[in-house]
Formats: sequence, structure tokens, C-alpha cells
Amino acid sequence: ATLTFTAADSKTDQTVTVTGIDEVAPDGDVNYSIKLGNTASTDALYKDLEGKVDLTNVDDDKPVKIVGNWGSNCVRFVDGAVKCWGRNNSGCLGLGDTLPRGDQAGEMGAALPFVDLGPGRTAKRLGDNVRGEGHFCAILDNDKVKCWGSNYNGQLGIGDVNPRGDQAGEMGDALAYVDLGAGRTAKVVASGEAWSCAILDND
Repeated sequence: ATLTFTAADSKTDQTVTVTGIDEVAPDGDVNYSIKLGNTASTDALYKDLEGKVDLTNVDDDKPVKIVGNWGSNCVRFVDGAVKCWGRNNSGCLGLGDTLPRGDQAGEMGAALPFVDLGPGRTAKRLGDNVRGEGHFCAILDNDKVKCWGSNYNGQLGIGDVNPRGDQAGEMGDALAYVDLGAGRTAKVVASGEAWSCAILDND
């Protein structure tokens, strides 16, 4: 964060709020240090500035939605990041393999990877699961939809019946968007045992 001192607050303790820290560090207090320049000011308003800065850490990795199907769960965090755990048939955890997560010690927490939705992409909303079996969908920050996991009935909506997320290199940019029609985006998405549906921007 950038600190801008004005005549009104030149002698007032400043507070910087930092978010997103828990993506790379455990939850809880984190120690920080801010180095302020020590160049003397010729301005009388600033010459006695002590430069005390308090730093507050705001935990923004709290879950805002959790969805589940038969044996798997996915969570979307405040910042739009997604993690999935549990059964991983057909790669429904979106991690590039079919190994379950959470069934052994040391697989959760920081060890559980985020789902790769593409460079800079985040999830705006996770799809509601109605007795879902092996796939998940998400509306991304650009209002487009991506689905991964089981695809034996074409439920991923990408023009074939091959699962996605069960092998390396299938997620991220390699995972195609669901074609909703020219210029169309999604407001809501839901999925079931072998189907997916969306409410579009034109209702």
C-alpha cells in the first residue's frame, strides 16, 4: 500500500491494511516491517514526522461457498480462489490427476493445491450441485463458465466425452470455456449426475 502524508495527517499514526496474506502464509498474525525514508524535510509541516506505521492483516481467505457431490467438495474463497478435496474420479478435483485428497495426513491446508482456472482467472460463483456425481462448474470473473471432471455424457459442454482435470496439462488455459452462444455469459450455473445448466445474462 502507498502512504500519502498530508498536512492534515502529518503527525497522525498511519495504518496500512494488507489482504491476501494467508494465500502464502498460515492463518494468524504475521509480522511485517515498513521502511520509511529518512530524508529530512524542509517543510515545517513534516519536519517532526515520526513515521509510526501500524500494519493490520485482514484474513481474506475465508470460504464463502462450499459445494459437494458424491464424495467430493469444492470451496470458493473471498478472493475467488478454488480448492477441492475428497474423491477424485475422473479428475473432478481439477488437480491434473485422479488421486483423492484429504484421505491421508498432510494433504490438506497449504498442501492442497488451488484449482488452476487460468492465468489471472478467479471464480465468481461455484455451480450448485444437484446430486452431482463427478464434475464441478464455475462462473469465472469474466462471467464465462468452465467445468471439469467426469464427462461421459458431455456434461462439461466442450464438445467431447473426455474427462478434464484427470491428467496434467488439462486445466488452466487448456480447459475450454463452455460455449453459451455468441456474446452470452452466465449468471447462474448448476450441475447434476450427468448434466449442467446455466441461466444466461439475457435470462
